[in-house]
Amino acid sequence: MSTPTKYPLTKTSKRIWHTPRSRFAWFWFSFSLICCVTLYVLDTFDVVSEFSRISHGGIPAYIMILMGAAYSLRTRFMRNLPGKAQNWLWMHMWIGIGALIVAGLHDGFLFLPIFSYTESHLGMLALYSLILIVGSGIAGRLLDRWQARVIVQEANTNGVGIAGTVSSRLLELEYIVERLYAGKSEVFKQYCAQAIRSADEPLRNLPKIMPQEQADFQRAYTTLQDHARLKRSLMKQEHARRIFRGWRTGHTALAPLALLIITYHALTQLMTTMFHLLIPWLP
Repeated sequence: MSTPTKYPLTKTSKRIWHTPRSRFAWFWFSFSLICCVTLYVLDTFDVVSEFSRISHGGIPAYIMILMGAAYSLRTRFMRNLPGKAQNWLWMHMWIGIGALIVAGLHDGFLFLPIFSYTESHLGMLALYSLILIVGSGIAGRLLDRWQARVIVQEANTNGVGIAGTVSSRLLELEYIVERLYAGKSEVFKQYCAQAIRSADEPLRNLPKIMPQEQADFQRAYTTLQDHARLKRSLMKQEHARRIFRGWRTGHTALAPLALLIITYHALTQLMTTMFHLLIPWLP
């Protein structure tokens, strides 16, 4: 007498949609915080008086800005650089926020008009450009979390998953409906074709179907309900992705312009101030 084979029970784990937080998030946060505190102490106690407004703010801020801009090199041009893209993103975020704080120390947190007569070498324009880019990045991070929550909610409730899987399932449902109305009456075909094109629930005022087609029509109606539900879920997910894609396009378009303005201010300020301090006899 044979005994049935007993298979070990497998414990199903809950699906995880979010990316686990990297330890580098805390590393770059700590690094940025230490830089800001150190430069604040040096600037407050005026450790090196003749270089205080430059070495205690401007140059470190520009170096941090270049470090943050290196994330674009990692994601677009030099993908073979070591480290995960997520770790570079954390560096991009925290170093960017730290650079804004250090730039504020360099300027003494004085927010003058952009083209004020008292400011030099587009300094205020560079500061406001940095504020715009960092603010855009923070807004994008919040927008990403909001839209990701929408996508996760849809993926958890539609019974299928994310957009790619939903699209495949919609195609399968369309094939099922096409097989069901193949060779049927014109009323049957028109109703199914109209319901497939729409994301709304199938019409409740059902057409008059011949008795021999009732069974297939009920199956098609149930399939069309699932199709409409998944199509609405797909539209919500794609809408969330389009919103974030639009923000990313704007952010990546503004970042090079802001970096160009900041670089102009940094280089001209360096040439007209640092060189005069190092070589006093220059005109």
